[in-house]
Amino acid sequence: MSESSTTPLASPSMRRTRHRARQALAGLLAVVAVLLTLPATASAHEIDQSYIFLDVYEDELEGRVEFTVADINEILGLSITEVSSGPDEIDALKAEIDAERDVIVDYVGQNFTIGADGQEWTLEWETPLDAIIIDEETNWVVMHYTVRESFSTLPGTVDMDYSAFVDEIGNHTGIFHIGNYWEGGVFASEDQLLFFTQSNQSGSYTFGDSSFLRGLGGVVWLGIDHIRIGTDHILFIVALLLPAVLVVSAGRWHPAENFKSSLWRVLKIATFFTIAHSITLSLAGFGVVELDSKLVESIIAISIALAAIHNFKPIFANREYWLAFVFGLFHGLGFAGLLSGLGLDRANRVWSLFAFNLGVEIGQVIVILLFFPALYLLRQTRFYAVAFKVLSAVLAVVALIWAVERVFELDLKISALIDPLVEPPVTAAVVLALTGFALWRRALEEKRGTLIPAHQGPIIEGSADDREPVAVG
Repeated sequence: MSESSTTPLASPSMRRTRHRARQALAGLLAVVAVLLTLPATASAHEIDQSYIFLDVYEDELEGRVEFTVADINEILGLSITEVSSGPDEIDALKAEIDAERDVIVDYVGQNFTIGADGQEWTLEWETPLDAIIIDEETNWVVMHYTVRESFSTLPGTVDMDYSAFVDEIGNHTGIFHIGNYWEGGVFASEDQLLFFTQSNQSGSYTFGDSSFLRGLGGVVWLGIDHIRIGTDHILFIVALLLPAVLVVSAGRWHPAENFKSSLWRVLKIATFFTIAHSITLSLAGFGVVELDSKLVESIIAISIALAAIHNFKPIFANREYWLAFVFGLFHGLGFAGLLSGLGLDRANRVWSLFAFNLGVEIGQVIVILLFFPALYLLRQTRFYAVAFKVLSAVLAVVALIWAVERVFELDLKISALIDPLVEPPVTAAVVLALTGFALWRRALEEKRGTLIPAHQGPIIEGSADDREPVAVG
């Protein structure tokens, strides 16, 4: 690549670039300000607590009770073996828990009641009992229940009595949550609504405002939030975003000519990704397509690696949106697992799919708007020519480690290194620092006369060496 020369006065194109960069930076700061107000993700499970969840659907109520294996061993004199995380260990734990099902159900059933208007509802406990492991070592029993009552309308208030563990363990607290409630806009909530202790073993919860629009807005936010906490989806977007400020010509990457075409290009990539995951998410939501979650998550990890490797040897030259489309099909199946886990496939299914997809698209656009201005400012610098390849290599390595973890069901601790970077305060700091660095680096290289000339002329779609090129506008 040849070097450009500088002149005392900036050219009209440079002035336009600076003006657009300032506009983008103003928008970026507004997005970062909102990002800083978002809560960080936190685990609600503490070993001196048990948890009661209630999920509200159109025609039934159900939920679950969660408590530690250590507590149930202590209270009932059981000897269920606690294990560390791992599929075989969890299966063994579930088998031991279910072997003690009758005594566990009897204990919890005698110490937990729920009802309304003076009526105690009949609960049916699911078979077999379930188990989860939190923080790789704390073993929890999970007891799912269904309320065996018919409801023409949801009662305004539910009444509960809960004395499990709190009578025998002095510092123990039972905490009640509304887990999922579509018309209330509540999904996978960790809001602590009622507390049960030795001195307070009864409580009532009154449902607040509910409406179709409230539920729809809640699902949109769920889609946005899933991008925020979905590290693998964010890294896939970043892998596609890195070359969005470049174009391929004669088998090599060159800086894109202008802001508008570059932004349109990356938004087109995001839109193709959305179209693809909308197709498979809808098919999975209606039960037409179903793949093993292990396979889906493994392919998602591989998709990140291939997108990053593509940055070294572009096969879909200037047509990365097709790459986004193909792998977006598998990302949609990953989203479907989330919707199923939250029960969104059981309530207002069509609207849930639409709203979730809209939320994911908004989340993607936010990620793009956060990082795009800095990448655009850097695209002509010698620094970006190197950083582009280095970051792509890092993304490929991280994704391949994820793939190994998911295929062989291992924990190589890579998520512990990466996940904190998507916490809102950390992300905001990274974006601001990156944008500040981009402004400084571009100004420095412009002063030195080392900026790489932008690609001139039409963008060519085709293979990396431009065989059989097709000119586009």
